[in-house]
Amino acid sequence: MKYFDLNAGIIWRTMIRTIMPSAGISISHLNMPLQKFMTSSAGTRLPVRVNYNSEVVVPVSSIIDLKPCVIYSYTRGTNEFLFGSTGAFLVSWSNIPVRKLYAVTMFRINPFRDIDAFILGGGAEFLKFNLGLIYDLNISPLHKATNFNGAFEVSLIYTGKTHVRDKTSQPCYIIN
Repeated sequence: MKYFDLNAGIIWRTMIRTIMPSAGISISHLNMPLQKFMTSSAGTRLPVRVNYNSEVVVPVSSIIDLKPCVIYSYTRGTNEFLFGSTGAFLVSWSNIPVRKLYAVTMFRINPFRDIDAFILGGGAEFLKFNLGLIYDLNISPLHKATNFNGAFEVSLIYTGKTHVRDKTSQPCYIIN
């Protein structure tokens, strides 16, 4: 499969005392790419998908954060909700490059059916990467056909440099 897939999104985030809420919107498949599994097949155009998300980072202690979240996705003819939480543990051992370990639990719900899946996983932030492993357990009425089998998902995300504004930065007189 080779095709260009155009996506865009924006997120808002702020600090309110000790918590950090955020909300965002993203749109996937803006160019509705043609997806082909074989060169001889006609292929299928991927429909535009709109995603809304909201989360809040809540510090439990100096080394543990909880992050409950809700995600709503809409594609022509179908929609779904994901809700759950991530727990993060800040690693302070100096002899390994891991900065943070985390665990994830979520449920995927189709508003016209019941709970579709239970999602369980974890991961680590290290160097400039985030590595995650998730298992998506099918608990929908289709479990009879799948024997409750789900799927593993692996993600490797390059986070790059963080651009934190220091206190000595000067504001832009044109914009401010």
